[in-house]
Amino acid sequence: MNFVLKFINYSGIVFEHIYGLYLFLSGYLKMGEAKRREELGLPPREKKVAKNDSKNKYNQLLNKYPYFPYILGISLLIILIIDLVNYYK
Repeated sequence: MNFVLKFINYSGIVFEHIYGLYLFLSGYLKMGEAKRREELGLPPREKKVAKNDSKNKYNQLLNKYPYFPYILGISLLIILIIDLVNYYK
């Protein structure tokens, strides 16, 4: 019985050392992509930029031409003034 307890205790210690060695080696041997690329002399990886494609064409137009609402508003105001003047002639 005493032998079994010593064996279990000893195997637990050995298991802890083996597991610790495994963690150390796995962290040492498995390096990150950045470190691997640096050691190979490769440039850093470019980050992918996710584009938010708006499904609303009006928002795309406003983002592309930010002065478009002002031009549209002024042109509509001019058309309404011309129409109002022609109505009261």
